[in-house]
Amino acid sequence: MRGVLDASGAALLATGVWVLVRVFFHAPIEAFDEGVLLTGSMLVLQGKSIYRDFYTNYPPGIFLTISALWRLFGVTPLALRFLGLGIHVGLSLVAGRLAGRAGGRRFSWLAAGLVAAWLCLLMNVPYAWLAGLLAALVFVERLPSAICSRGRGAWVAAGLALGAVGSYRHDLFVYLVLGLALPGGAWIVATRGRGLTKDLFRKVAPGLAAVAGVLGLVWIPPLIRAGVATVSADVFFDQIRYVMPSRILPFPDLFRFYSTPTGAIFPAFSCQPFEGGLVLTLAGPALGLAALLLVHRLEKRWDVGLLLLTSLSLAVLPQVLGRTDLHHALFTVPPALILGAVLAERAALRGPGALLPATSAGLVVLLALPVAFHLLPVMGARPPAALPGQPARYAGLPESSETIAAARRVVLEFLDRYGRSGDPLFVGSVDHRFPLGSEMDLYFLADRTGATRYMQFDPGLVGRREVQEQMIRDLDRTRPAAAVLSWQWSGSEENESSKPGAIVLDEYLRLHYRAVGTAGPYLLLLRR
Repeated sequence: MRGVLDASGAALLATGVWVLVRVFFHAPIEAFDEGVLLTGSMLVLQGKSIYRDFYTNYPPGIFLTISALWRLFGVTPLALRFLGLGIHVGLSLVAGRLAGRAGGRRFSWLAAGLVAAWLCLLMNVPYAWLAGLLAALVFVERLPSAICSRGRGAWVAAGLALGAVGSYRHDLFVYLVLGLALPGGAWIVATRGRGLTKDLFRKVAPGLAAVAGVLGLVWIPPLIRAGVATVSADVFFDQIRYVMPSRILPFPDLFRFYSTPTGAIFPAFSCQPFEGGLVLTLAGPALGLAALLLVHRLEKRWDVGLLLLTSLSLAVLPQVLGRTDLHHALFTVPPALILGAVLAERAALRGPGALLPATSAGLVVLLALPVAFHLLPVMGARPPAALPGQPARYAGLPESSETIAAARRVVLEFLDRYGRSGDPLFVGSVDHRFPLGSEMDLYFLADRTGATRYMQFDPGLVGRREVQEQMIRDLDRTRPAAAVLSWQWSGSEENESSKPGAIVLDEYLRLHYRAVGTAGPYLLLLRR
């Protein structure tokens, strides 16, 4: 049975990597998610300061990583695709290592394959969340070795990984540390009577120093340059008060029935990656508890790695509960997949008769089926080909359609006529009362800096009057000659974003700019 699980996992791993390399590596640039990374990293490379010179709700880590890659290999969006591929492969390999260790082996092909297959639907975008999750899994993998080690190196490695979590996703860092507080406290209390506490603190100190060192290197420079108030508003207070209520989506019906292309009818959670990912993420803590109890029953020990994985499965829950959509369901599913793989492999080896092997096979089907329906058609898909005449900064990557490609070619030619590389540019929405996002990649493709601090439009934020007034002050200061407004990023969802925001920015644009043409979904403006 274990051979079948290994073969299935290897096939899933190969499929996930194949889809990333063959199908998604040359996919169109994602205007918002990938555009935020491209433009933010470009500004960092130009010497701009995160938070002071441009707003972002991301920690500095991902921008610093991409800008460092560009210094080594040149400024190209392909560097992001290689980074994204590396993050995906790293997540799969660490997942295989964690599940293998819990099963008494060096590596679990099943866990590696499940993680690769599920996450490949996110394409090659190096999301900050995935980078933070990879660091968290490395921390979970290193910490048990540190606890058993007499040296300091293992603690330093675990501390560096935990510090990296806080550099890429500060929210995951906070939830993970809080999740570790209870089992960590219980362990300290349990060992206190054996005189181990003092020795433990001496061993832990290098790890804590490593955490503080990484966080200090990443966070202290922007805190000094932008100020504590600006940084805390961008990454915490404004998110809690304004952005999160405007991004929450209603929870889907996990038990609705879905008709597959073959005509068969299944519950949605068993054949759809969105609903299936949500169910698995929510079941992660229960899977962790089951794995802990099973290993304890079989080996009479509490597995520290499984305990840490269970804590991580709790730490990812706020992410998916805050924004219930496919991307966030995929972000948070790896801990549950790893724990499910541990249960499946343990059940395949232990127990009388066919009961536990049958349970193992059923678990594998439940873990793999929701994504399998979608992998088959994706495997044969091809991204659209790049059209001739695209700027070099596309690096041969295509647009989502010929219509958008033609429209953007006109936009970039327009910007070339009324400015040059490095000039300020405003890319906005035709209606700033309901901005759901912005076309962040246009700044990078046009090689322009932002005319305002707010280039990344988050719902609930740019619609506020005080933010629009700050943007107006920025526009009066930078006086960009040209502006581009898009029809593609206005609208509302079933949340606070449906409430209209301020109109002062739209009034300012009408007063100070005149429309000189259109190109597809874009309105081209020149300053009066």
